[in-house]
Amino acid sequence: MQQILDRTEEALAHAFEALARNARRQRNLYYATVGLLIAIVLVSAILLAGLAGARHLDDRRSMVGQHVAAISLMLQGEVSFLRRTDLTVRFNRENPARQPADAALVKQVQQTGIGEALDPGYAVVIPPATRAAWGTALPERLAQLQQIATAAITTQQAFELDHRAYIVDVHAEYAIVIARDHPSHGHSAPLDANLATVVRDRLGLALRDRIGQPVPRRNEQIWLGPSIDPVLGTPVMTVVSATYSDNVATTLIAAVIPVEDILARLRRIGRAGVTDDRALLLLLNSSEQLIDVSPPTSQQNIDRILARARTLPREKFEITRAGALLVQPLRAGFGSFVYFVPTGALIASLTSDLSVIGALALLLIAAMVVTARYWDIHLLRRSHAEATRALESETINHVLVSTTPIGLCIVRLHDYAVVRSNQLADTLLYPGDPPRLPRHIVAAFPPGPLNVQAGRLAATAQFIVPAQPEPAPSTVGASATGVTADGEERRFLQITYAPVRYRGEDVLFCAIQDVTAQQQLEERLRAAQRTSETMMRARSNFFAAMSHEIRTPLNALLGNLELLARAPGLEAHAPRLRSLDVAASGLRRIVNDILDFSKIDAGEMKLVMEPFHPLDDLESLALSYCPLLAERPVRFYPLFAPMLDTTIIGDRARILQIVNNLLSNAFKFTSSGKITLSARLDTDARARTMLVWRKPTTRAVMAEPG
Repeated sequence: MQQILDRTEEALAHAFEALARNARRQRNLYYATVGLLIAIVLVSAILLAGLAGARHLDDRRSMVGQHVAAISLMLQGEVSFLRRTDLTVRFNRENPARQPADAALVKQVQQTGIGEALDPGYAVVIPPATRAAWGTALPERLAQLQQIATAAITTQQAFELDHRAYIVDVHAEYAIVIARDHPSHGHSAPLDANLATVVRDRLGLALRDRIGQPVPRRNEQIWLGPSIDPVLGTPVMTVVSATYSDNVATTLIAAVIPVEDILARLRRIGRAGVTDDRALLLLLNSSEQLIDVSPPTSQQNIDRILARARTLPREKFEITRAGALLVQPLRAGFGSFVYFVPTGALIASLTSDLSVIGALALLLIAAMVVTARYWDIHLLRRSHAEATRALESETINHVLVSTTPIGLCIVRLHDYAVVRSNQLADTLLYPGDPPRLPRHIVAAFPPGPLNVQAGRLAATAQFIVPAQPEPAPSTVGASATGVTADGEERRFLQITYAPVRYRGEDVLFCAIQDVTAQQQLEERLRAAQRTSETMMRARSNFFAAMSHEIRTPLNALLGNLELLARAPGLEAHAPRLRSLDVAASGLRRIVNDILDFSKIDAGEMKLVMEPFHPLDDLESLALSYCPLLAERPVRFYPLFAPMLDTTIIGDRARILQIVNNLLSNAFKFTSSGKITLSARLDTDARARTMLVWRKPTTRAVMAEPG
């Protein structure tokens, strides 16, 4: 009995020990699971916090981009204003004024040297020496300056600019002040008669310090400053350009921007409602000197930020214990934009994001606990479904490749070996054993690398190549007839290819088509075109030869008629001789027309500009048609204006040829009635002289001024 009790107790002890071990395992597994979940939550929170910080920095980078774009747009507007004003100054200096100067403005300048026009808003300053030098030409010169000022103000309005601008002669003969000031600039100093000299000297000194010469180069815009404006009395940034005439600088054009206006106009709210009201904005010139800061801060803080900014790479956020710093370059020649956010402002702006991250972490733990039991089953089912779909897709792709009527193959790039191909591709290519693209097809690929760019779809290309290599020189004649050396018809293949990645290698996916019929058709079309061109050349040569052959006896006939008309004792036959001469001249014009047609076909027809007397030529042409009126009920009225009795420049032969053709048609198709040919000289909108003749509904322009 005792033995039974001992064995039972021993069994119970083993059972309790097994239960304890199982409990410890379950407890350890539970603790391990909880620890893993805590680690996952911490890592997730850290990652999300990092992502939130990165997103916040991206938002601020976007905001900086908006600031830089706004400043660059302002600077571009000023530069564009200078370019347009440069054209305005050059045009008005080289051309007389279109309107007289304003009488009130002339009177002001004559009395004080300063003429102000409150509307549209500009002032003209003329030093005493200039007024004395101009003398009686002062009103005309003021009219030019008034047109320059008005055009400059119009340009400012077009670019929506509201800053002051100066147009100053390089010799300080005058100065134009475009006074489109900000309302806050009511403290402008009164204008002085020597303002032209002051502005010219200040700009010259600043330019000499910046570029080594007192005026900018042609088509160059230089940013200067910050400096004190001589009229506004406030710090400004100035962009200067020069107007040139015959490679000599004549005028300085300057536009000034008060430094307080540059940063004050920035909209300090970005996307997603992110604001940078606690951010510090600094504007530096090209020498890394401070132009303006917003909002105002201590000089010690500014010096610390600038010392760090001068050592940083551009366009990259630098995170320090003090905060985040970004230096963004502006337009070439202006300077850079510095953006600084203190650490406290960054943390305050991330408070809401960190709270959301904490809530998401708790939700993530709950979701992981709920879904842990079903994750494996779900994953296995999805993996099985994906494997089934992949197998089905592979089967369909194999069927499509095998049954398509186009040869398909995959060619390895580094050795042009055929990795995969369908039966039609093997039939067309004869890849050999081991399968490889034929050498003549490899040589037909265009030169250059055919590698694949990651993340982009490959561009397709194609070419046509013979299915067999080019024949040897002894069989070139057989190749030209489209037949190979064996007597078989030559075949041509169209290769369409695209570089792709396949099983970790760069390959070419190629589609092969037999385009023999298309090549034969194109060859027949080219042969037909060559035959047609040969026939056209033969026709042109025939017309040219015939016209030359006919012209030779015709010239002999005309010469003999002229000699016969001069012979004594034939005065009674003079009218008939003149008629014969006119008819022969008409026949010569016809022959010349035929020769002109051959010239037109050959592309050698050229117009000749020579002086001629239109009245004599038109009268002679009209007289040549008088014999046609002898037995026809038709009246012919040549009406030539007296103004034709002059010399003009044009192609006399072509003009008379056109008039002759018009008259020939009129006499040919007019059986009764009257035919009128009128001619006169006229002037078109460009003041060019025109020779105008009319028959009903006919008008032509064929001459330039003589």
